[in-house]
Amino acid sequence: MNRLKIPVLPHIVNALIILSIFSTTNSYVFSASRSMVGLAHRGMAPKILLRQSKRGLPYIAVIIVLLATCTNRGRAQLVDLTGGIGNPDQLDRDRAVGAYDPM
Repeated sequence: MNRLKIPVLPHIVNALIILSIFSTTNSYVFSASRSMVGLAHRGMAPKILLRQSKRGLPYIAVIIVLLATCTNRGRAQLVDLTGGIGNPDQLDRDRAVGAYDPM
């Protein structure tokens, strides 16, 4: 970046990286919290996750997702809970006994 002789370029790159991190986190929190609400609707998660604000925000699910992402262990459990691919051997065993439910 120094060879280009644009002194503001490192700041622009840093801003783009921070914006990308924010966007990725926002997408993850949105999809994970909505997946948790969907599980609660199906009776596969606690009913407290169905609580919403007046504007329709499932705030309990969002708070749980944000707290869980503070640790790598919590993040791994949420990814597994919300449909992330975990251990392929376990997935095959679940399919073999009919535990896999795509709906």
